[in-house]
Amino acid sequence: MKAMRVTRRDVLERSLGVGVGGVVLAGCVTPEGEPEPEPEPEPEPEPETPLHSNTLEFDGEVTGSATAEGPATLELRVTNGSERELTATGTMGPVLPFAGRIGSNQTGDRQLLVYPDRQDDLWFRTDSNDLVPVEEVLPTAAENGCWVIPSAYDGIAVRPGQTARTISPTETLEETYTLYSVHECATGHYAILQLITLTDDEETEEAETDVPLRLELTLGEDGGVDLERVGVHPNYPS
Repeated sequence: MKAMRVTRRDVLERSLGVGVGGVVLAGCVTPEGEPEPEPEPEPEPEPETPLHSNTLEFDGEVTGSATAEGPATLELRVTNGSERELTATGTMGPVLPFAGRIGSNQTGDRQLLVYPDRQDDLWFRTDSNDLVPVEEVLPTAAENGCWVIPSAYDGIAVRPGQTARTISPTETLEETYTLYSVHECATGHYAILQLITLTDDEETEEAETDVPLRLELTLGEDGGVDLERVGVHPNYPS
């Protein structure tokens, strides 16, 4: 999907050339006898429009480690620091502060599910490719000290269309997330990327598309979690 950025108008520099039959100077007369018009003044550069994503302020905290009684949990938040209502759209809810779902470790051989509460996902059953509700997939007890999605289920179905969520000026949205290993214990460092589109309530500028949100965390062997980053990807233009 080709990334687009919010339009930033660059002011084109003008240059004065050489007139026919001689050098053109302001107020001078050309060889044809016609006075040369005064050059138009340089236009003032227009102020750049801030990216909508620059006005979103993200933070979060670990609210529980993985134990025999329950999996690890997070709380993530986002605040709209602009003076306009913003709408974020993506392929999965809750869109903001983060859609979550599956991330891989640095070697790509293990996966972690960061599951936002109250989402009605459908999972593929491995042997038949049938779809089953998430309630049948999430474990109800720890296995060897880990909360593991069974290998009988493999992947989340992405429904057609887009999901939207609106955030008003100064409003804070918060969601809770639960961490599950996928098929085997998933300790280590994980990163999840989510792409969203941002528009403002006045629609005075083009939509800011493919804004990359990134969540990074480390899950320790003792069940503890280190939340390292949540928010707009650091390499995204600002």
